[in-house]
Amino acid sequence: MRDDFSLGAKEVLAKRVGFRCSNPECRQLTAGPQADPTKAVNIGVAAHITAASPDGPRFDPSLTPEQRRSPENGIWLCQNHGKLVDNDAIKYSVILLREWKRIAEAMTERELVNPRGVSDRTGAAVAKAERMMPALIAEMRADLRENPLRREFVVLKKAWSYWAKGNELVYFYDDHQELDSKVQVLASLGLIREISYNNVNRFLFAEDFVEYLSVASSAGSSA
Repeated sequence: MRDDFSLGAKEVLAKRVGFRCSNPECRQLTAGPQADPTKAVNIGVAAHITAASPDGPRFDPSLTPEQRRSPENGIWLCQNHGKLVDNDAIKYSVILLREWKRIAEAMTERELVNPRGVSDRTGAAVAKAERMMPALIAEMRADLRENPLRREFVVLKKAWSYWAKGNELVYFYDDHQELDSKVQVLASLGLIREISYNNVNRFLFAEDFVEYLSVASSAGSSA
């Protein structure tokens, strides 16, 4: 027997992300008008993060039927990504789907508060960065939560001496493998800008990136 979502649970999942696909690199609108003025078109699906039945993808036997049917175990996706996540449970893991859900709900919440906030383009760029360098992005998120007005950061080794101005964040080669390459990716995505001088690798966070990380931080605290 399948532990399917109720209509109410599906509606909650869809509304929590504004009827958009929860894949941050997609965000396809999934609902709209039909030719009949009394009806609407829906191309979204409520996908299970852990499967509704033992033969499904990412099944978790430790959950109760109520937990499997709960909106907490669901993610709203377009039909394309709904099919993909169920066809490749290794690539689309529980951890990844929960991260998609967290990011999508955070972005939707921010749009409600500030409709001119984080753009879809920024969301897609950060989703790619989070997938490629999750530890570095998590550290940046935590740093900006503790220091919301800071925008500059430097890249150093812990053994190096550096005369800081006192308001820079610091990321160490000792803590992150291929840190130069990761920073280059962030720059190519438009999330940071290089402002190096005096042989010190210095960078400036883009304001949209800061906005995104701030939103993701507040939403992640209740996820």
